Amino acid sequence: MTGLAARLAPFADLVASLDETTILVGPEGDPHRLAIDDVFGKPTNIILKEFYVDEALSRDELLPRRAELKRIFNSHHDRQGVIYLPLTGGEEGGSCGVLAFDCTARLIAGAYIGHDLGVSERYRGQGIGRQLVIERLILDGSLPEWESDKPGYSRAGVGAHRAALREMQAALRPEPPQAPEI
Repeated sequence: MTGLAARLAPFADLVASLDETTILVGPEGDPHRLAIDDVFGKPTNIILKEFYVDEALSRDELLPRRAELKRIFNSHHDRQGVIYLPLTGGEEGGSCGVLAFDCTARLIAGAYIGHDLGVSERYRGQGIGRQLVIERLILDGSLPEWESDKPGYSRAGVGAHRAALREMQAALRPEPPQAPEI
């Protein structure tokens, strides 16, 4: 079992039940209410500014200190040196999203906060949006738009969610048996 498969194990039945529409609207969602339009896209810096204001945080409060980043980086990062940090906030301190942080450049690569998914321009096309969706599903056991009356996505957001679904389903597929050595 791969590392991703192990992390997805609690959600295996959910992931298996999803298709390219239900990843967007949720297992019980109405696909006729789905809206896909680039008007739903937001730059990452706007997503972060809204989060800072909502949570009364500064950028320095959002990111872990250098020693903590090094510990996290050494335990889990992708091929580009990006780590995915769960964000908490609100009155009850619950989950409010995931942040992708490039440890090498010390830059925010993307975020999935509230209902907003964004990848910074210089990081697009590297699978960061896909990974943010995966991390958000693992963190919350669902995705934010599943609770919306009218789920809305940009075309890039649709692509990231569908790519995440394909990767999750591939990770959970049983591995074919190995031929015995003779």
